[in-house]
Amino acid sequence: MNDALRKPSLIRYGFFALPLAFAGLPLYMHMPDLYAREFGLNLAVLGTVLLVIRLIDAVQDPVLGYMSDQYAHHRTTIMYIGTATLALGLAGLCFGPPATTVTVLWFSGCMVLATTGYSVLTINLNFIGGFWKRDENHRITVASWREAFGLIGLLIAAIVPAVLMGIGIVLIRNFLATTQLETGVGTNQERASFAFLSILTGKDRLFFAICFVSYIAASIPAILVLPFVRDYLDAEAMTGLFLALYFLSGAVFMGFWSKISHRLGPQKTWLVAHLVAILTFVGAAGLGMGDTTGFAIVCVASGMALGADLLFPPALLAAHIRKQNHEATATQYYAALAFLPKAALAIAAGGTFIMLDRVGFTAGASNTELQKTVLLTLYAVVPCVLKTVSAGLLWHRMNKKGFKDEAMERDVYHGTTRNS
Repeated sequence: MNDALRKPSLIRYGFFALPLAFAGLPLYMHMPDLYAREFGLNLAVLGTVLLVIRLIDAVQDPVLGYMSDQYAHHRTTIMYIGTATLALGLAGLCFGPPATTVTVLWFSGCMVLATTGYSVLTINLNFIGGFWKRDENHRITVASWREAFGLIGLLIAAIVPAVLMGIGIVLIRNFLATTQLETGVGTNQERASFAFLSILTGKDRLFFAICFVSYIAASIPAILVLPFVRDYLDAEAMTGLFLALYFLSGAVFMGFWSKISHRLGPQKTWLVAHLVAILTFVGAAGLGMGDTTGFAIVCVASGMALGADLLFPPALLAAHIRKQNHEATATQYYAALAFLPKAALAIAAGGTFIMLDRVGFTAGASNTELQKTVLLTLYAVVPCVLKTVSAGLLWHRMNKKGFKDEAMERDVYHGTTRNS
């Protein structure tokens, strides 16, 4: 455990997240907007379809985690299958339906394929990082490399959407390193049981509740950012710049959060990031129509908070798993963590699109001030309230009688501070 983290290994592991991230951005952000504008899908229909698809995507995560635990010795093969499924789904979405009469079915089928592949890869990649046996006490460092590369991938996708054409090739190239990564990750010696419900309702239920509320708060603006920039700010040409600021800020501040956590501990640092997000949403709620400068500042601040939201939940979860000696079902814990943002996206996508449709909002068209005000409220005010609730729950958890366990917090990061 005293061996220093090897930078080449960190780069190889972290770089894997780059193409996965720029596959995820168009999947969850660009494709719904594309099918609404170019293929004429009604917002209410689109919202309902996304709700169903993402609920399916979320519900299948426990099964994917269970299968990964059951066949941990075939993890590389599982990840290859995930790659092929993701590439096939994305290719279908980009190609478009062969006829307008099957647009809904085509979109639904391709989204299910793509999201399934994406889930397989994300769950297993996070497991590898959390249980990298050679450096098991360096979780924050390992996670920061993964999430930083992931944010760079999102940045690439935001600036150069045409990079989608190379997703399959880059993903396959990245998987050539998977076998090498696997040598540092042990396989379960005991047969895993299906433990999803007991995981969500067990000792860590408050932790998962905090994550879920926080994910909903983040999902709503992520879903609405394109119509917000286009239809509220009237700055569609600046969309790439805004997204670049957001993701670049997240990557740049990743190291900052990692260093702060070594002083305050991961939970207190995550709480600070919650406060940053709350202030950011307050600022976003005060934006006027066409206020592009103010929104640029919002993008930088929200990107800063994003880095912490990506960094701390997986690292904290690994510490909890080890503390409870639940390594045999570890992938299912990460599947549970992956389930929450999927469910959050389903609620955010279905709820926001349906509510916008109720007030008569039309994407890419002329909308009334009332309709734009509803868009602003959904984009900034609702997430602000949710993030405040999440921060309150986190504060309660940190101060809950009998919970304060400094040894567990040190287990998340003491390897970096003590051995460096």
